[in-house]
Amino acid sequence: MAIFTFLQTLRCPMTQINGFKSIIDFKNTSIKYFRYINPSTLYLLYHVAFKCVPGRYKECHCINGSVVMKFAWTVMKPFLSAKMRQRVVFHSEPESLLNYFPTSILPQQYGGKLNDYHNEDMMRKLNKEHRNFPIGGQPNYF
Repeated sequence: MAIFTFLQTLRCPMTQINGFKSIIDFKNTSIKYFRYINPSTLYLLYHVAFKCVPGRYKECHCINGSVVMKFAWTVMKPFLSAKMRQRVVFHSEPESLLNYFPTSILPQQYGGKLNDYHNEDMMRKLNKEHRNFPIGGQPNYF
């Protein structure tokens, strides 16, 4: 679901121009995820995110850090550009996101005012667009 939403979001002209910020919550990640953190998996994540997806990454905010996150960051950090390393921000408290995002777009669990961030209308629109462009994708805006 996250990848579907992410790819549909990239079709928006404003996202293509302005880029996007992401919030990754590592809450409830446990030691069992270590089996998935290996060089080939991390390379695949890196390659897809930075070489295959035409996104402009402005900031990546990581909250509720865990041992898994720290290990993955230690392994991945040398492969990221200095510019991208500066755009990754770690937060010990979710409320510190308020320094980077307005309260109107953050869910309540992160100190914002948004009650429900699973927008039903948006999901219907994304599903409708996906049905219209299943194979070749939507034409570029440029």
